[in-house]
Amino acid sequence: MSECPATLLKEEGYVQIESFQDRHLMEDWIKTIRFRLHQCAQDLSCTYQDYLQVASRWVAPSPVTEGLEGLVDSLKTFLEELMEDACELIKFNIISKTPFSPETLPFHQDIAYSPESPYQFSAWLALTDAPLESGPMEVIASSHKGSIAPAVDFWDPEFKDKVSLKKEGRRKLPVKAGDLILFDSRLWHGSGKNESCHERFALVTRWKTSGYVSPSIPAPEPRPFGMWTCQKETEEILTNGLWTFFKETPTTYRESLKKWENLLGNTTFPFLEDSKKAQESVKRVFLLNEAHHTHNGGDTQGVLYARLWKHLLSPLSLHLCQLGKNLND
Repeated sequence: MSECPATLLKEEGYVQIESFQDRHLMEDWIKTIRFRLHQCAQDLSCTYQDYLQVASRWVAPSPVTEGLEGLVDSLKTFLEELMEDACELIKFNIISKTPFSPETLPFHQDIAYSPESPYQFSAWLALTDAPLESGPMEVIASSHKGSIAPAVDFWDPEFKDKVSLKKEGRRKLPVKAGDLILFDSRLWHGSGKNESCHERFALVTRWKTSGYVSPSIPAPEPRPFGMWTCQKETEEILTNGLWTFFKETPTTYRESLKKWENLLGNTTFPFLEDSKKAQESVKRVFLLNEAHHTHNGGDTQGVLYARLWKHLLSPLSLHLCQLGKNLND
């Protein structure tokens, strides 16, 4: 590497560091992480495949991230030497992109999602190889020098990734297990679809130096149904449906989801195009909710609620509105 990594991070917004960790150590960790993911699936009484269809991120503290503090400590030592400043860990998690959840991650700026706890840069450590066909990270070089946009709500069912149409400065970053990518929290980045048959995992940590001064971060602009509103809207629509059709009122969000999953397997709703897809969408959101509360798991790709909206919530909501209109006529 001809230029100093800190200089590249400042000028380009990112830097790749090959063989930061021993490949064999990463292989040992992946075996442990996969074993823990199988245990997580058992916790929720589902298959490993079903579990990885709904959860693709685990934020510490989580049974999936347990024991990784040693890797984080080695990162801290390296980063403090590189930045010539004390570095504070803000957050760390494991992320995945597998054949079970292979979708694209739209372009976005990390800092826009953390107005209350901003961080300066991320350290993305590859736990497995991420070749071109696996949908590796993509960046728009030097885009961190521009303004910070409101957080991209790619959970919105109508979302279109306009930033991905830009070609200038766009670079794909395939890596080997043990490689490290550092990138500025303001950098526009995303990733393509995993079209390989292999699972891709990374340890992603968020940091700031002691001298860091956060820039002004615009407030999120919530969509009617999206990242900040989808659970509330889902609960409201499903609860209204249960009362309208069956005069039932669930006491929890979990109960509402489970009731609809069972109903869709036993009841015909003529306003639905495909009850099986609707049932499957409810099941996956139910498992996501369970993974969140049990393992601090989440959906990085934002596709589960969008599918639920398409297959159940949108037609159900329209039907309920029409029933209400008929009653008032």
